[in-house]
Amino acid sequence: MIVKIPKEIKIGAFPYKVGFVPNLLVTESRMGECNHVQLKIGIDPIIPDITKASTLIHEVLHLIDRNSKCDLGEDNMERIANGMTEFLYNNLDIEFGWSEFEL
Repeated sequence: MIVKIPKEIKIGAFPYKVGFVPNLLVTESRMGECNHVQLKIGIDPIIPDITKASTLIHEVLHLIDRNSKCDLGEDNMERIANGMTEFLYNNLDIEFGWSEFEL
């Protein structure tokens, strides 16, 4: 089942816009980013869809971590994001749909 990714994700009181950020991987050596000042989550559009999914989950975990003051750390964010992506894709047959987003 393909789940359409919303253009805005709200964690706590904060609505974050979700979108593509071209060349993020090339210029910043990152696949995604979370900007807490502009309330934006950016994903590099050139990475494979499953990597986009894991990156989005990773960035959402940053929002949850910040809002809940969990202090998970970057390594744990990566581990949890990869585990959640594997669970969704391998067990629930859920894939993220990116068709609403333009380059």
